[in-house]
Amino acid sequence: MAFWTKDDGQGTVEYGFILMVVAFLVLAGFSLLGEGVSSFFHHLSSLLRSLI
Repeated sequence: MAFWTKDDGQGTVEYGFILMVVAFLVLAGFSLLGEGVSSFFHHLSSLLRSLI
């Protein structure tokens, strides 16, 4: 039963799960805030064009 007591790759798997959760939260944030961020950059672009 030495197979169940080895935990060599445990840290790697945990980091992989953390990375998946962070990636999911970033994608969810982009989908929720995407329209607002797009609108902000559009207004910023228009402002910069008017200054030039």
